[in-house]
Amino acid sequence: MEAFYYVDGDPLKGQWIDLENINDLDDVREVLAEGGWIPRDEDGNPDYGGDLLVADVEGDLPYCFMGRYGSFDLDDFIDARDSRFDLNAIAAFIYLFDEWNAERFSDNYLGVYDSPEDYAYQYVDDCGLLDSLPKNLRCYFDYEKFASDLMINDITEHNGYYFYHW
Repeated sequence: MEAFYYVDGDPLKGQWIDLENINDLDDVREVLAEGGWIPRDEDGNPDYGGDLLVADVEGDLPYCFMGRYGSFDLDDFIDARDSRFDLNAIAAFIYLFDEWNAERFSDNYLGVYDSPEDYAYQYVDDCGLLDSLPKNLRCYFDYEKFASDLMINDITEHNGYYFYHW
């Protein structure tokens, strides 16, 4: 996960920064100062008050936080990166809901499945939906149709990650 940060509005004045160890904008300034892209003050601290823009990113999760005209939501990226959730699931959530909200993610995330039918099997099993039926009748339950109804009414999916869509 990397971002190409640049200074003075010039994409030729910057460098790729590994986002794994960045904790705030001061860390970005420090990396740019080490690379010689921004000056240091008399105490050796990065001395740049201008806008730090991002020209490009690598990785699905950083891409979710790119905005227009070189903006990058570093704070939300760090919040998502440092959460206890699977980063690919977070990227799928942002793709579907166009925002990062850890509480909403936690409430809506259902898991990763190979198909809607796989989710339907798990749902039926977890809920005990067919437990009252004799075992010889359970095979007549239409998981494909049930999965289709779930996907229409309650569930949304991206890259195998399933969420309630309300």
